[in-house]
Amino acid sequence: MSLKKEKSIKFNFDVSAYRLIGRELITDRITALFELVKTHMMQMLKMLQ
Repeated sequence: MSLKKEKSIKFNFDVSAYRLIGRELITDRITALFELVKTHMMQMLKMLQ
């Protein structure tokens, strides 16, 4: 018999929770992409000056 005991946590999510989490992740990705482009453009403008 193994001395290790595995502990697990089970969560039950409904479909609306998955949709909410998915929307948050998409929003975060779009925000991150926007910030990356904005930072790059600001650096390019500084180089031109």
